[in-house]
Parts: sequence; structure tokens; C-alpha cells
Amino acid sequence: MRLLLPLLAACTTDPIALEPSPHGCEPAPLGVDGTEEYSYDLSWHPSGALFATGAVETLRLFVPTAEGPVRIDTDTGPGRFNTVVFAPDGRLLTATGRELRVYDVDADRLHLVQTLGDHDADLQRLAVSADGSRVLSCDVDGTVSLYALGDSITRLDSLSEHDRCTRVAFSPDGTKASSVGHDGLLPLYDLSADRIEIVDHLIFDVAELGEVRFVSNDVLYAGAFSSPYTLWQIS
Repeated sequence: MRLLLPLLAACTTDPIALEPSPHGCEPAPLGVDGTEEYSYDLSWHPSGALFATGAVETLRLFVPTAEGPVRIDTDTGPGRFNTVVFAPDGRLLTATGRELRVYDVDADRLHLVQTLGDHDADLQRLAVSADGSRVLSCDVDGTVSLYALGDSITRLDSLSEHDRCTRVAFSPDGTKASSVGHDGLLPLYDLSADRIEIVDHLIFDVAELGEVRFVSNDVLYAGAFSSPYTLWQIS
């Protein structure tokens, strides 16, 4: 399994723009969620009836209304909530400081059910596989970690590949992953054995890569904020 020649390079003016809810409800833009505090991430509940935002030491839960978002619950953490992401089953996962947290959302309220706080550096991003069975995290020291998400969350493996890791992504079938950071590396991981195995990597001319996503199981989308984004074929 290798990353082959690029399929396409294309510029984008807003590579990390929020995607609208699949249920047609438009969230408030980041930073306009009814408070003066900047929000670092936003995620919709699978039902489309709720969304969550993460800010400095504050997690917020909202319902969209015709008059705008209405905040219905909050929680606090030891650091910035860099990532908030709903799993397919409706549980909310967050990265705050060095903690990975799992919340149940019941009767429109946040209930903290588990905290993994044994990370060596602040977590930057989380990703959940399409079937909701596994989670990836990355931190400011460049470590990528893989977790099993069942009744509870358990760390399976960790690998230090970057100087500073900022994004992680699963392939749609959950067997592959990739990550980017501040070192120009684009690694391709095999997760089929519940471990993070590096099978290939590319080095970009720019130091800071801003985004990585899988378009399909065989096509990877990656690049820097200031340069064209490229689709890479996996074979």
C-alpha cells in the first residue's frame, strides 16, 4: 500500500469551512455562538437537533432555532476544547488539555462518563471512524493514538511521527488513516491489526500542512493553507 502520484491539485480559499448539518440546519459561524468567546470546533449530533462547540475551558451544547442558537448546557475542562465530535451513536467526544473525554447526551444535557487523562501533551484533534468503533487523536508533541470505542474507550496503540500533529483522519472503511502537522510529512497508516503501522509517507515542500481527509478508501486529500490541495491515489 503506497501513496502514488497526485491525481489533482486545486486551490481553495477556505479549506476548513464548516459543513452544514445534513438535516438542513445552519449553525452559527465559529465565534458567533451567542457568546463573545471564540469557538475552536463545532459538531452536529447525528439527529441534527443539537450541536456542540468547544472554546477555552468551556464546552457548550446548543439547539438551533429560527431566532438563532440557544445554549442548553455547558461543561468546563482543564484547557482549550480543541475538538468536539459526535460519534454515530450520539456520544460526544472532546479533547481538552491532555484529556480525552466521552459524554452521553441525554435529555439535552451533557453527562461526562469517561476521561482518559494519561496523555503526555495537549491533544489537538480527534477523529471517529465511520462505524463509530475506533477513535484517533493527535497531540502537540506529534503523537498519534488509536482507541477502541465500545461501552468505554480504550487506547490500543500510539506512534510519534510528527514534530507537532494537528489533524488526523480515517478512511471510510476504517482500515487506513493519515495525519498532518508542522513538519511537511504526510504518512499513510495501516490500522487493520488494531495498531498504527506506517506503510508510506510523503514530504511536502511546505512545513505546515493544514488539512487531511479521505475522499474514498483509495483517495487522500491533503495540503497546506497557503498552497494547492492535492488528491493522492492509494494503491
